[in-house]
Order: sequence, then structure tokens, then C-alpha cells
Amino acid sequence: MTRDGTRPALLLVNPNSSQAVSGRIAAFAAPRLDGRAEFDVITCAGGPDYLGDIKTLRAGEAAAVAAVTERMRQGRRFDAVLMACFADIGHPIRTLSGRPVCSLLSASLAAVEAEGRPFAIVTAGAQWQDLLPPMVGQALPAGAKAALAAVRTFESTGTAVAADPAAALPALERAVLACIALDKVDVVVVGGAGLAGLAARIRRPPGVKIIDCLEAGLATALLLAMEISRRPAPGAGG
Repeated sequence: MTRDGTRPALLLVNPNSSQAVSGRIAAFAAPRLDGRAEFDVITCAGGPDYLGDIKTLRAGEAAAVAAVTERMRQGRRFDAVLMACFADIGHPIRTLSGRPVCSLLSASLAAVEAEGRPFAIVTAGAQWQDLLPPMVGQALPAGAKAALAAVRTFESTGTAVAADPAAALPALERAVLACIALDKVDVVVVGGAGLAGLAARIRRPPGVKIIDCLEAGLATALLLAMEISRRPAPGAGG
């Protein structure tokens, strides 16, 4: 239970300005949290419409910090923050809020490390083939059993996919099957909040694990929020 007797509270931060992506996050989160936590989705109106290079990632992180700062100014409670972006951003929010923060990337990497096998990532936008490998290398723990075998992309953006998920499914499925056949992996991460829910619709050979990054992120954020919410309030008597 949280300190005020309610459920744990999650703050799901979309660091871009796409309402379509935020809507997809909210629609995906509600049945998976299934009443176990309260949640709010913040769309960062001051953020870029799409994050796809270092400049826009920094701008998205700055917009997220501003949005969380405003949330705190309003005195609205949250126990953990999920940065709903498939990139390792959001660390300043941990210092700012004193609350645990995870990203879709960090949660997905924890999931692949639990599998303990080489893995591949599929996402929208060719620029991520260069952006993701160094992020993954920095985020995986030393001595990790999981290793990144490949990043494959298809021509779209997370924002475009969120607006019309069905249209993106064939290209996404082809990229995932290429990872399995050509990169010889049986663990594939589908990365990007706009792609939420599509992993379950991909046909795959038996024994192949496809990780939905938002599902991984919600599971991790819920555990973090539950841990925080069980702590006694500052100054509470024993």
C-alpha cells in the first residue's frame, strides 16, 4: 500500500510531443497494470515530435525533466517513473525526484539478461542502427550473459506506427524474422513505445522469445513503485 492508503502510482513519461504515442502507451498500460497501480501518462508538449538523433534525445530528456518538475510543483504523488522511450535517458529525473526511474531500453535489457542468450533489437528508423549499440553497451552490466547480435530497422517512425499500427506489422515481422534466420538469435526485442502491442502479433518459430519493450518497462516500473510505496513515510513512528 502507498503511504496514503492507495495503490502505487506510476508516472509514464512520453518525452516527445506525440499524442498518438501517448494514447498507445495508455491503452497498452491499462490492461497490463490491471488495477495494481494508478498511472498517468505525461506527453511532453515541449519535446520534439520524434526522437531520432542525439540532439532530439537531449531535447526530449530536457522536456521530460521540465514536465516532472511541474508535476512535483503541483504536489502530485508518484512512486516511480517510466521513461517511455527506447533510449537510455531520464537519469536527471532520478536525482530531481528521489524516485526510481527506468527506461524502456533498460527494462528490456534486464529482460534479455534474464534470458541469458544473444539477442537482437528491431525498431523503426534506420538511424537507430547507429544510436542503439553504444547505448546497449553502456547499459548492459559487466559480465552480462546477453550480447547484442544485431539491430535491424524498418522505414517508419514510432509516431507513424502509433498512428497506424496495422500498417507497420508486415515490415516489423520481416525484420524480426530476419533476426532469427540471419542473425541466429532466438531472443528479439521490439523497441519503441509506438510499437507497443505488436510483438504479440508477430508469427515466429517455436522457442523464439519476442520482448515487447513497453511490457518489460511496465513490469519493471511496477516493481519499483511497489517497493517505494511500502516504505514508511518520513517521520512515521515505529
